[in-house]
Amino acid sequence: MKLMPQWVPATLFTCAAAIAQAAGPQGVCANGTPIKFPGTGSVNLNYDLGGLGTRSKAQADLFVTNSVAIWTNAATSSVLIGRGPDMPVDVTVANISTYYPNNAANTSDGLNP
Repeated sequence: MKLMPQWVPATLFTCAAAIAQAAGPQGVCANGTPIKFPGTGSVNLNYDLGGLGTRSKAQADLFVTNSVAIWTNAATSSVLIGRGPDMPVDVTVANISTYYPNNAANTSDGLNP
């Protein structure tokens, strides 16, 4: 069995990091500030009926609520993220195509999974 040289994983990680990019604003003003839509936007999320990985539904709901609160509480954010009614089912790999937002047959249901 031939072992991989120690530098190979580090080199692969460095190359992947050099290629990966985080998302930023789609546009910036001449002074460097991000361009944003005027006014305040509001988005309601509809949680599904199942858990999230090893988290129970209650734990998953709290996790998502706490995570989106970071956006709502950011002084520079103009989006308000709220919670709408739960989805009618547990969205899984088996039924995600029914609820995925890009499904043209189901974009008018008002749900945002």
